[in-house]
Amino acid sequence: VQPRLLLLDEPLAALDPSSRRGVRARLAEHVARCGCPTVMVTHDVRDVEALAGTVMVLERGRAVQQGSLDALRAAPCSEFVEEFAGGGGRRDG
Repeated sequence: VQPRLLLLDEPLAALDPSSRRGVRARLAEHVARCGCPTVMVTHDVRDVEALAGTVMVLERGRAVQQGSLDALRAAPCSEFVEEFAGGGGRRDG
């Protein structure tokens, strides 16, 4: 199967931590090899670190910030983004 788009909705949520690490690594390899756009819903920043290029953070159903995980960490737009991304502090402007 050669999908034009891959949609992953919490693909690792039901796995124990040990299995999750292995499947996360295999999934990252597959996504990179597939080369198709991938949309992944997750609440685990480790999934984002392993799989994401561009991150779109939703807060209360609204897109509040987009960018690389490093960019979100460097300048989170809200406490929610800072907590999720594990950033260095929010800059109020």
